[in-house]
Amino acid sequence: MKDYTREQIFDGRPKIEPKKAIKFCIEQLIKDDEKEITDSLVYCLTYEELLGALLLAKDEMERLENEVNSLEDELDGYER
Repeated sequence: MKDYTREQIFDGRPKIEPKKAIKFCIEQLIKDDEKEITDSLVYCLTYEELLGALLLAKDEMERLENEVNSLEDELDGYER
């Protein structure tokens, strides 16, 4: 982050589906067998907090996908 402005960081996005990006990050954090989950990743942010935030994002994404699927199924019933 040292060489980037806040704007540059927020403007950049990986060219990957969000679900795949979250899954990749979670898997990489879990594979790390050198760090303790309570170790700091950066000042005032532990691996546990980052992993927790990613898991919350994953859960919310899945909840929204299920909600969209339910709404699509409901709308399909009206089209008949």
